[in-house]
Amino acid sequence: VIVRDILTGLESIPERLPNVPTTTLSERVARRGLAMAVSPNGQMVAVAEPNGGVVLFERSTHGRRRELPGDGTRCRAMAFTPDGSRLLTAGADHTVLVWDVKPQAMLL
Repeated sequence: VIVRDILTGLESIPERLPNVPTTTLSERVARRGLAMAVSPNGQMVAVAEPNGGVVLFERSTHGRRRELPGDGTRCRAMAFTPDGSRLLTAGADHTVLVWDVKPQAMLL
């Protein structure tokens, strides 16, 4: 950070750097009213739609892998389980749904 005096234009060194909050991509998306999650291995991204549905994107193909139907309430939060086999979605009505997102289950 470079701080300059308005009158002289000279640089002054601040005693302490300002605290810059570090936010994750999912936090930035959540501020816009959407929810998203990235699988633990980074190969899949889940993004909530306004109707409560969820779209799973595959990193390797950059395409839609699967669409999970919504129940009509907006998805407020979501997370993958540590092994990446399931996706948990939390709706505005405090309902938590558990989705099987293993590749074998997605072929059905």
